Amino acid sequence: MANGFYGTREAWETLEAPLLGVDSILEEFAARRELSLTKNHKAPERSFRWGAPISRLIQIYVSDEKAPHFNLWVCASEDRNGRRFWRRQTLLEEVGAGAIACGLHDSLDEAYRLASSWLTSDLEPVGRT
Repeated sequence: MANGFYGTREAWETLEAPLLGVDSILEEFAARRELSLTKNHKAPERSFRWGAPISRLIQIYVSDEKAPHFNLWVCASEDRNGRRFWRRQTLLEEVGAGAIACGLHDSLDEAYRLASSWLTSDLEPVGRT
């Protein structure tokens, strides 16, 4: 769904339902870390972005529409001299809808710690901006 979701409203609601179920955990995390929680950019997902000049991201997104399954990943990126540099890591992969909440507090804390720890020297070139 990199280019967005094109299914029915019913399919959207099915995919977003597990995320609605963890919104209170995500909102508590956002308040504790003084971050903004964003929702549903192109597809059912939840994200936190912060930082400059290194932009940091924590995101939970649908990885498989049929199941549905979710991934939680972290990314740090920086644009320098017309090039993008980044580092990323998936912390939860192909987690089923029923299991998304299990250990989410700890996973979010680990994601924040990891993304915040990456320095400019840790980022690798990706391509042109």
